[in-house]
Amino acid sequence: MPRSFETMTYRLLINDYEISTDFLNHLVKITIEHDLQLPSLFQIEFSDLSLQPSDNFNFDDLKLFKPGNSVEIKIISARSSTSVIKGEILGLEPHFNSEEPLSLTVWGCDYLHRLQRSTQTRSFVKMKDSDIAKQIATTAGLQVKVETVVDTKLVHEYLMQVNQSDLQFLQARAQQIGYELFTKGEVLFFQPLLNDSVVRYSFDFNFDLLEFQPRLSLAGQPTKTIVSTWDVDTQRSVFQSANPSPDSSSLKMLATIETTFVDLPVTPLEAETVAQAQAKQIRLNLVTGKATCIGEPGLRTGQQVELRGVGQKFSGQYFVTAVTHRLDSEGYFTDFKVKRNSL
Repeated sequence: MPRSFETMTYRLLINDYEISTDFLNHLVKITIEHDLQLPSLFQIEFSDLSLQPSDNFNFDDLKLFKPGNSVEIKIISARSSTSVIKGEILGLEPHFNSEEPLSLTVWGCDYLHRLQRSTQTRSFVKMKDSDIAKQIATTAGLQVKVETVVDTKLVHEYLMQVNQSDLQFLQARAQQIGYELFTKGEVLFFQPLLNDSVVRYSFDFNFDLLEFQPRLSLAGQPTKTIVSTWDVDTQRSVFQSANPSPDSSSLKMLATIETTFVDLPVTPLEAETVAQAQAKQIRLNLVTGKATCIGEPGLRTGQQVELRGVGQKFSGQYFVTAVTHRLDSEGYFTDFKVKRNSL
């Protein structure tokens, strides 16, 4: 039988304190959004509140939800207890309407948001991208571990962060070298895209996969990616290219298309790294799709999933790029976006 909302329970912890049943009785919806390019977001909606101090549950009782307080949302099933998000409250949005009960939305982000508090202009000399990520994370109060920040090996002579937030800068560096950036709790992860090559979950259409809308598109799929730049040391142009993977034979019809990325690296080795990373990311857009399944609390961006029963062409493994968990009166469901580089 498919897992359902009725078989799931959840725990809401504020500053490591589990909120009481009085709060949960007024909680009508929880939404948690994960995206490869953005900090994860949570929204907690309460309704039927009162402004009268004499009532059992009134608006002022929600002072526990103070901006800056830590939040952890766990989903409990018969199989496991899964922490879906850890973050901080960033805002409160009450809704006052003379004809409707008072409601309140509490929202916030995971700790990755700390990297977008301000913009900076600075330089990094003779450093690897992984070392830069460690330095920025530590300054922002995030933790780094040997296994969470994967060594990028290549030492850059000079890199410049120009009027960018730390998140914008690290995301740009990650995209250029084929890495991904995210946090789990207060720990920063900076690792190769598709680092998690194991299929974490399998979903079957009409069982736990409720809806799937794939899109196959050859538009923008080049037969070769070329990086062109200027080597300041040798005073010569540098060209590096990367070809599609062997299983992309369907792209032969586009043999005249090339994509050129200009002014990215400054050395031949950097150019080769960028060409390979860009080719991998472009190929992942060959097949994209969005899906809805019975709630799966362990589903995360960056994971590999297998979709079954959706036809020979579209069944198979996919890379997860976005996930939204929805808990409300209708049940617990997970929406997610996927992509893959082959048919």
